[in-house]
Amino acid sequence: MEVEVFAGSIKNPASRSLPELVEILRRFNEAPLAEIKEVRRVLMFGRLPWPLRRSLMWLGLNIGRQHANFFGTFALSVYSALGAESLRPLAPCPVVLNYGVMAPDGSVNVRFNYDHRVMDGGTVARALQSFERILTEAIAGELAAWQ
Repeated sequence: MEVEVFAGSIKNPASRSLPELVEILRRFNEAPLAEIKEVRRVLMFGRLPWPLRRSLMWLGLNIGRQHANFFGTFALSVYSALGAESLRPLAPCPVVLNYGVMAPDGSVNVRFNYDHRVMDGGTVARALQSFERILTEAIAGELAAWQ
């Protein structure tokens, strides 16, 4: 069996609880591909003639409001379970979060790759600090209560 990678979309993830997000991700991972809307859209798009695909992709990437609608504003790209990490994953959205393999001491490298035309490096640095605080305080507490 060949492994394929597909993208899934979660609308307004900040308003969802951790168990709800876990369930959504589990569904993306375990559901038959035909049941996942984003996969059906990619397969339909892939069947279009090349010139039409290219034109639609250009429109989606270059018309401001449509860019966020079709490609999102944030991506999570993770393959640390395979023992690998990336310094710079590419995605059509302005921000990509990825992380590496967890070290024996429990630490892990987390990276925000971002489009400097969209945001400033200081904003990203503050976001990483906030992210660490959320993980070590709020999420750790939510996980402890969940168990």
